[in-house]
Amino acid sequence: MATSASTFRPRRRWIRILWNVVGAVALAATLLVGVVWIGWKAVGFYPDQVSRWLSGGVGQRVSITSIEARWEGLRPRLELRGVTLLDPQPGHSGRALAR
Repeated sequence: MATSASTFRPRRRWIRILWNVVGAVALAATLLVGVVWIGWKAVGFYPDQVSRWLSGGVGQRVSITSIEARWEGLRPRLELRGVTLLDPQPGHSGRALAR
């Protein structure tokens, strides 16, 4: 019987290690989702920074009136309101996008 008891110890150890890994992965995933959710909600407070980021990507000045960020099920939704692509030449109006 001593051999059967000694064979269960390594199995128990591996099962314990497996559960620890599963728990750590679940905790990390929960923290990641929480950080992404908080960051996603915070985007709405920074329309000026987002417009500067977009201006760098587009190569043209961009103005944004407001940003609304929300989740619809598992899909994030970002709505930009009052987006205007400003013309770099003086005297020319930019293109305004309603939404």
